[in-house]
Amino acid sequence: MHDSQEDYRVLKYLQSQSQMFSYLFIWVNGIEIFLKCVGRMKKSQEQCSSITTKKGKKTHFGPADGLKKQQQARHEWEKYK
Repeated sequence: MHDSQEDYRVLKYLQSQSQMFSYLFIWVNGIEIFLKCVGRMKKSQEQCSSITTKKGKKTHFGPADGLKKQQQARHEWEKYK
Protein backbone atom coordinates (compact mmCIF):
# COMPACT_ATOMS: atom_id res chain seq x y z
CA MET A 1 0.00 0.00 0.00
CA HIS A 2 1.01 3.63 -0.37
CA ASP A 3 2.55 5.66 2.44
CA SER A 4 1.00 9.13 2.68
CA GLN A 5 4.45 10.51 3.50
CA GLU A 6 5.85 9.48 0.13
CA ASP A 7 6.61 12.23 -2.37
CA TYR A 8 4.98 11.82 -5.78
CA ARG A 9 5.14 14.62 -8.35
CA VAL A 10 4.74 14.94 -12.09
CA LEU A 11 7.74 16.62 -13.69
CA LYS A 12 6.71 16.63 -17.34
CA TYR A 13 4.01 15.18 -19.56
CA LEU A 14 4.85 15.19 -23.26
CA GLN A 15 2.90 13.83 -26.20
CA SER A 16 4.46 13.08 -29.56
CA GLN A 17 3.21 15.03 -32.56
CA SER A 18 1.73 11.84 -34.02
CA GLN A 19 0.02 11.20 -30.66
CA MET A 20 1.23 7.63 -30.83
CA PHE A 21 3.33 7.98 -27.70
CA SER A 22 3.19 9.90 -24.45
CA TYR A 23 6.17 10.50 -22.24
CA LEU A 24 5.66 11.02 -18.53
CA PHE A 25 8.38 12.08 -16.12
CA ILE A 26 7.46 11.69 -12.46
CA TRP A 27 9.29 12.15 -9.18
CA VAL A 28 8.96 9.43 -6.54
CA ASN A 29 10.78 9.84 -3.25
CA GLY A 30 13.67 11.72 -4.84
CA ILE A 31 13.97 9.40 -7.86
CA GLU A 32 13.06 10.56 -11.34
CA ILE A 33 11.00 7.97 -13.21
CA PHE A 34 10.43 7.85 -16.95
CA LEU A 35 7.12 6.38 -18.10
CA LYS A 36 6.40 5.75 -21.77
CA CYS A 37 2.83 5.19 -22.85
CA VAL A 38 1.72 3.80 -26.18
CA GLY A 39 -1.34 5.60 -27.50
CA ARG A 40 -4.44 3.92 -28.85
CA MET A 41 -5.85 6.22 -31.50
CA LYS A 42 -9.41 4.86 -31.62
CA LYS A 43 -10.39 5.44 -28.01
CA SER A 44 -7.70 8.00 -27.19
CA GLN A 45 -6.50 5.75 -24.40
CA GLU A 46 -2.95 4.96 -23.44
CA GLN A 47 -1.39 1.69 -22.39
CA CYS A 48 1.65 2.29 -20.23
CA SER A 49 4.20 -0.15 -21.54
CA SER A 50 7.10 0.55 -19.23
CA ILE A 51 8.06 2.43 -16.12
CA THR A 52 11.67 2.48 -14.99
CA THR A 53 13.88 4.52 -12.71
CA LYS A 54 17.30 5.86 -13.61
CA LYS A 55 18.71 2.72 -12.00
CA GLY A 56 16.59 0.59 -14.31
CA LYS A 57 14.40 -0.68 -11.48
CA LYS A 58 10.70 -1.12 -12.19
CA THR A 59 8.39 0.63 -9.77
CA HIS A 60 4.78 1.65 -9.21
CA PHE A 61 3.05 4.94 -9.90
CA GLY A 62 1.99 6.82 -6.80
CA PRO A 63 -1.23 8.49 -5.68
CA ALA A 64 -2.69 11.16 -7.93
CA ASP A 65 -2.56 14.69 -6.55
CA GLY A 66 -5.41 16.13 -8.57
CA LEU A 67 -3.59 16.92 -11.81
CA LYS A 68 -5.56 15.62 -14.76
CA LYS A 69 -2.54 14.15 -16.50
CA GLN A 70 -1.31 12.48 -13.33
CA GLN A 71 -4.72 10.94 -12.70
CA GLN A 72 -4.80 9.68 -16.27
CA ALA A 73 -1.31 8.25 -15.99
CA ARG A 74 -2.06 6.56 -12.68
CA HIS A 75 -5.28 5.09 -14.08
CA GLU A 76 -3.43 3.62 -17.04
CA TRP A 77 -0.58 2.41 -14.85
CA GLU A 78 -3.03 0.65 -12.49
CA LYS A 79 -4.42 -1.20 -15.53
CA TYR A 80 -0.93 -2.10 -16.73
CA LYS A 81 0.37 -3.55 -13.48
